[in-house]
Amino acid sequence: MPRIKRNDFTDTQLREAYEQAGNLSDMAKSLGISYPTAWDWAREIGIKTKRRGYTAPPVPISGAQCRYAREYLEMTRDDFCEACGSGKTAIRKFELGQSTPRRSTLEKIMTLFQRYGIVFAPDGTFQEGPSEY
Repeated sequence: MPRIKRNDFTDTQLREAYEQAGNLSDMAKSLGISYPTAWDWAREIGIKTKRRGYTAPPVPISGAQCRYAREYLEMTRDDFCEACGSGKTAIRKFELGQSTPRRSTLEKIMTLFQRYGIVFAPDGTFQEGPSEY
C-alpha cells in the first residue's frame, strides 16, 4: 500500500476535504489517512475544527433539584428510575453532582416530572402544577 504524505495534498485540497466531510474523521477517510494524521494536518494549516468528543447537553435542572422533586413525589430512587426508564447509576450520579446525564436520560427525567406536574423555576425552586394523572 502506498504511503500518503503531506506533500501529496495542497492546503486548498485539505481545506476542501474538511469542508466537504464536515469533520476530521470523515476527512481522514476521504483522504485515506488516519485520524491523528488528519488532525495534525488540519492544525498545521490552521483549520478550525469542531470540538472533539462528547459534548454534554444543556441541563434544565440540577441534580439537587432532581433529588428534591423526586423526594417530594415520595419516590425512591429505584421507583423513579423504573418510572422514567433510566439507569440507577446515572440518576444517582446526577443527584449527587458527580456527572451530567446524557440528553436522552435528561429527556426521560423531565418527561416524568412533567407527567406529575412538577414545574421548575429559574431560581432553583419547583412547584406542582396540573398533573396528567
